[in-house]
Amino acid sequence: LAPALRRARTYGPLLRGRAVRLLGPASCELRAALEAVVAAADGRWLQEDLDDLGTPGDVLLLAENRAAAEQVVAAGPSVGGPIYLAEALLAAACSQELRLEPYRLVG
Repeated sequence: LAPALRRARTYGPLLRGRAVRLLGPASCELRAALEAVVAAADGRWLQEDLDDLGTPGDVLLLAENRAAAEQVVAAGPSVGGPIYLAEALLAAACSQELRLEPYRLVG
């Protein structure tokens, strides 16, 4: 816990205004937990349609699992960037380090 607290004090909020969007189907519990983490980490929770996401790469795209990510990709146009397992953000909240590559699902 001490290293995570040190990182938070040194670098500030984990997301610092970065937008986050949960794609595809997800449990209510996961969605609520992610919304709380995003708010606490000074991020922006997006609920808009994919057409309104803005510039590709500006938004952290998450999915509950690989099947949900693949469903989103198969359903339509490109989502504009890689999709990561939602667990990445939960792990980052504990460690205060956003390590995305180990959680990449699609893209």
